[in-house]
Amino acid sequence: MADRKPASSSVDARTAIEQFQDHLAPKLDVYEQAVYLYILRHSRLVGKPQVTIELKSLRSKIAHGLGKQGSRVAQKTCDGKLRSLDAKGCIQLLPNRGEGTPVRLFLPSEIPGLTGPGRSEEPAELEELDFFNVARNRRLILEREGGRCFYCLKKINESNFVIDHVVSRPTIDDSYRNVVATCRRCNNRKGESAAEDLLRVLYREGYVSADDLSYRLTALSDLRAGRLKPGKKGLRD
Repeated sequence: MADRKPASSSVDARTAIEQFQDHLAPKLDVYEQAVYLYILRHSRLVGKPQVTIELKSLRSKIAHGLGKQGSRVAQKTCDGKLRSLDAKGCIQLLPNRGEGTPVRLFLPSEIPGLTGPGRSEEPAELEELDFFNVARNRRLILEREGGRCFYCLKKINESNFVIDHVVSRPTIDDSYRNVVATCRRCNNRKGESAAEDLLRVLYREGYVSADDLSYRLTALSDLRAGRLKPGKKGLRD
């Protein structure tokens, strides 16, 4: 990913938007879509291969949030969406050399396997892989979460993350649809309770905002529907 660069600064806006809507949007949540389109507008559509994003400006311009009285999207949410877009290969977060976050955006046609005749569905074997016990697959779940706890969005890494079963009973399901990367605090607090209950507790105690709660519940729904697939690279039986 580090050496992948946009093919050209010249963009056919109509094609880019059509490919975004037809191929990329179904793989993103509504906040990820809004952030992606904002970056597209300020980079590739005006001939810039990359752009520096200022989170305060981003949150004020992309959309109203889903929280109380349509409040603006939280800055923490915007930061999380930049990281999740990076994890999904839609953008590349570049080294920060000052204020703002340098970002390189990839058009839908530049995201491997997304568009064109070579595009294919995920292999059925993905559903059978163990993402709880296989170390390399566990790391792919951490990457899918963008290096943040699935529940409270706290930053986590390979030295302190835990893989949690969203539903642990009556049978254990180790597939990517039922495991998430979390911090130890959330893993311990959840136990065998419902993930939705933990998220609402975190909201009541101030660990997550109303916006965070809304999009984590959406992410939970996407997880169960199989829309949060981990990357193919490094998969092991």
